[in-house]
Amino acid sequence: MGGVWLRNASVAAIALYLSWRGWKHLSTWQLVTLLWIAAVHSTTAFLNATRLCPGFPGKSRTSGSLNLFRTVLLWPFFLFQWGYVSTAFLIHLILAGGWNPAESCAEVASGLFVGDIMASAFDNEWDVVLDVTNEIPRLSSSQDYHCIPTWDGTAPTVKQLDEACDYIQPFLKKKNKSGRILIHCAHGKGRSVTVMTAVLSGLGIEPDWRSAYSRVRAHRRQAHLNGVMQQRLDDWETARRRKM
Repeated sequence: MGGVWLRNASVAAIALYLSWRGWKHLSTWQLVTLLWIAAVHSTTAFLNATRLCPGFPGKSRTSGSLNLFRTVLLWPFFLFQWGYVSTAFLIHLILAGGWNPAESCAEVASGLFVGDIMASAFDNEWDVVLDVTNEIPRLSSSQDYHCIPTWDGTAPTVKQLDEACDYIQPFLKKKNKSGRILIHCAHGKGRSVTVMTAVLSGLGIEPDWRSAYSRVRAHRRQAHLNGVMQQRLDDWETARRRKM
């Protein structure tokens, strides 16, 4: 899982510790805020670790917008995730001397790109966007958009990988030479790579997911599938063979 759930668990632990240490001196609102942060991060850490309810944050699968009530309810989760992603990209931009499209996404097959949230936000020429995040609202302006909510550090279900293949296939068949399809997550390293690997294999561009993964890595050096993602692709490939 890449330790992603541990980040949320650590925030929950710190909030609980601060509330325990300062309960005699903190105001009611300060204590409630700390306990709220602890409750939200404990919940999201558990759901991430168990890979349950990826739609819990309330991101729309069709529009990519966040549910207002869930956003307010889970503000500690969103604030932390947005801050983490923003800080990571700010550091990258400073070190790289600006945004480089070649670092943000890569074309792994004709018209098929895999990348990060910045590619989705800064490039307004995507024809189709498949978003695999559940923590960041839609930032793309593409005409065709679909979201498969997935916890950071985990992988979509076997059914959702089939869903991704079914969504992308019609666009590949009808796209013209200039058509551009982006599959992205937050950092373009794990979740989006998992889906792109499945798409390349599922649509017959590569014979199996391991060959597909090798192809993705050859084009995008940041690509990395953790154990959970590789196991999910194994399960997905096994399920597809049983259907044949």
